[in-house]
Amino acid sequence: MSQPHIPHLIAAKRILRYIKGSLDHGLFFGPQHHPTYLAAYADANWAGCSESRHSTSGYLVYLGTNLVSWCSKKQPTIARSSVESEYRSLSHASAETTCLAYLLYELGACI
Repeated sequence: MSQPHIPHLIAAKRILRYIKGSLDHGLFFGPQHHPTYLAAYADANWAGCSESRHSTSGYLVYLGTNLVSWCSKKQPTIARSSVESEYRSLSHASAETTCLAYLLYELGACI
């Protein structure tokens, strides 16, 4: 920030062009015909990477019928069993769900 150079300017221009080109993109939150609830789904692929033997985990979090958060990434450590990789995936999903629940509580949304 204190000494920007040409590569920084090029990166900033690229980001601004991307934002300008995607102004009409967004998420649609339809009307809710049932009580609002948080639902999370998690899964893991034990030792999915054949080279490093790292597991891949992911989760989805829905608010009602609307997808509000998702993540898919390779786990940083090698799991010894499929249960361990699934447990890590579930712990990430539950942490995200807890954070979203607190955020919705602070915003005054009923869950």
